[in-house]
Amino acid sequence: MSEEQWDAVVDICMKGVFLGCKYALPELMKHGGVIVNTASHAGTEAIPLSAHYCAAKAGVINMTKVIAMDYAKYRIRANCVCPGGTRTNIVESYFAGMSAEQRKAAEETGRAIHLLDRLADPEEMARVALFLACDDSSFVTGHALVADGGITAGHRI
Repeated sequence: MSEEQWDAVVDICMKGVFLGCKYALPELMKHGGVIVNTASHAGTEAIPLSAHYCAAKAGVINMTKVIAMDYAKYRIRANCVCPGGTRTNIVESYFAGMSAEQRKAAEETGRAIHLLDRLADPEEMARVALFLACDDSSFVTGHALVADGGITAGHRI
């Protein structure tokens, strides 16, 4: 990949999260609060031809853990969600550029890598983030909650 491709993905996936935290933390330090970042299952294991994406998402996971350590004294919890395949606008636009046959094959492959045999709905990821943001998880900090439909549970032979 080119350096420009690397930089673009790292800037979006990791630097964007850094900047969000950088500007939220001074306000949260005044009264406490919660940060919920979005990483990916790809931050926990390698995916071929995705070094930039995997590295950026692993960076988000570890940045979140450092924030949890550094800001707990301000009553700030920091966690991240690590989704698997989710039916977002980006995924739908990716599928839209394919023929019907290609789309069917890509959707079958996407489902097959998830033990639950489907992609997540965005609302499912929202509920995971809500859990991390609410008092039900008041003793959870520095955690990367993997919600990937079983992708990282193990490799099937």
